[in-house]
Amino acid sequence: MNTNEAPTRERRRNPRFPVSSGLFAVDFQMGQIIDISMGGLAFRYVERRQRKPDGEGVGIIFDEEDLCFDRIPVQTVSDVILSHAGEDKTPTVRRCGVRFLDLSYTQKSLLQNFIWFNTNAQH
Repeated sequence: MNTNEAPTRERRRNPRFPVSSGLFAVDFQMGQIIDISMGGLAFRYVERRQRKPDGEGVGIIFDEEDLCFDRIPVQTVSDVILSHAGEDKTPTVRRCGVRFLDLSYTQKSLLQNFIWFNTNAQH
């Protein structure tokens, strides 16, 4: 590391775990969950229309066992391009990070269950 560079600081309060299966949808964008924590998640999606990167919304999580919980209050914290659309008509793929806002006790419990069953989290 260059001594003139400031060290990068981890901003996450909760450890993120890679997800083996699961989908997340917010603002009419649906995509595969990349990783998740009790504080937020990241998901990959195919761009169909432009999203507001700094908006708040309500999300829904699905897993392969048909667990579904919705009305999850979220705020988008990042939305970046992973791959640009190509001349061969391949779509633009984006990575979106959201943080959870004021989850209820029930939502926290459902989130813990999702993490337990869909990641390799150490419990």
